[in-house]
Amino acid sequence: MPASVQSLSSPPSKPLQSKPPQTPDEQKPSNTVNLAAGAFSGAVAAFVTQPLDFLKVALQTQPGQLGSKEIIALCQKAFFTRKAFAGATPNIANLTGLRALKFVVQPWTERQLQGTPLASHPYLIGLTSGFVAGCAQGPCAVPLSVVKVQQQTMQRQGVFATAEHLYKTRGLGGFSVGFWSTTAVKSVWNAVFFGTVAVTKDLLTAMDSENPMPAAQKASIAGGIAGAAACFANVPFDVVMARQQSALDRTSMLKLMAHIIKTEGPRALYKGLYIKALYYALTGAINLPLFEAFQKWFTRFRAAS
Repeated sequence: MPASVQSLSSPPSKPLQSKPPQTPDEQKPSNTVNLAAGAFSGAVAAFVTQPLDFLKVALQTQPGQLGSKEIIALCQKAFFTRKAFAGATPNIANLTGLRALKFVVQPWTERQLQGTPLASHPYLIGLTSGFVAGCAQGPCAVPLSVVKVQQQTMQRQGVFATAEHLYKTRGLGGFSVGFWSTTAVKSVWNAVFFGTVAVTKDLLTAMDSENPMPAAQKASIAGGIAGAAACFANVPFDVVMARQQSALDRTSMLKLMAHIIKTEGPRALYKGLYIKALYYALTGAINLPLFEAFQKWFTRFRAAS
């Protein structure tokens, strides 16, 4: 075929265009970045909310109904004395590691679910990936959680002194008290939290389509709402965990829950609910935006180095 006819019959080929390189903000963070960002944000959130954690545990471990005088006295200890920071070291160390682990396992699980039927349901992806992250956190959380609660409720001095006393009196088994209740606390909280974050972010995006909300503000609002929702879902398991670890009680989670309902009524499983809701709402409002900010900073830092 003549060249002129061939040129008329077939359109000229377009030159291949290479995709522009991704900016650091567009790149998916690595597991190392997620680990570092989760550790930083977890440490900050744990330190800020430590007095609320002390008050929460104090309320949950008190049997029977508390009067106004007892509640006021506990609030004074939590906010106006140094006793509020009893158990701060194991608590901050625990939450730093646990949130680092969570922000590695949860995004990894989320990526694995993208090719499944759940991909079209952000809430179910968040719920499932959060549950898996919580199950990974539970076994890691138990030893330091026992030490923290022992310090907060028994007024023991020092992390190592408390751990030594626990080992001498209960052996290594003392560090595993409340294993299943702790795992339930973490898995239920993470499942509800990440599922609610996905739904809340979608709603906020739909509401501010004309005037987009800053990402940090959106993350803070979504984290606060999700933290409060997750708190309501897991507070019964949290009460059982606090009771088990303060008294070093090896009664099974379900038996102790049934005993509390029988002797103190169902409302006892929601002791400290408002403090816990404030604690988790504040934790979520601090942790999520800090995590995303640290995540971007670490990604840029690695790209520049």
